[in-house]
Amino acid sequence: MEIKSYSTIKVGSEKNFGIVFSVFFALLTIYFYFKNQDFYSIIFFCISLFFLFFSFVKPSIFKIPNLVWSKLGILLGMIVSPIILFLIFILLVTPIGLFMRFIGKDLLNEKTGKKYKSYWVKRINQMNDMKDQF
Repeated sequence: MEIKSYSTIKVGSEKNFGIVFSVFFALLTIYFYFKNQDFYSIIFFCISLFFLFFSFVKPSIFKIPNLVWSKLGILLGMIVSPIILFLIFILLVTPIGLFMRFIGKDLLNEKTGKKYKSYWVKRINQMNDMKDQF
């Protein structure tokens, strides 16, 4: 199944990619440091320094990882979005529809049996002018 894209998706810069991953690994460093797991904190600190250093010195080495990361994000968006929308429909819209049917509410006036030329509802109360509101 091919999905047409009506907008072009811009991939972020390699420098920003490196900085973001540097911050991520720095946060992992802090987490493992406070968990008293020095081995992991040292490893993540070195990885963080690697990303930070090369983000400023030679960000072009992050071109392929940045592209792969962006494609992964697009793929996850194509998978997760329909699942979330399905859950919203099942957990929110369906119970409201069932509740309305249970109490006998006909919001679309389908039970009248009449075929209307237009379903426009005429306003009973006239609108006031907006002059001197306050």
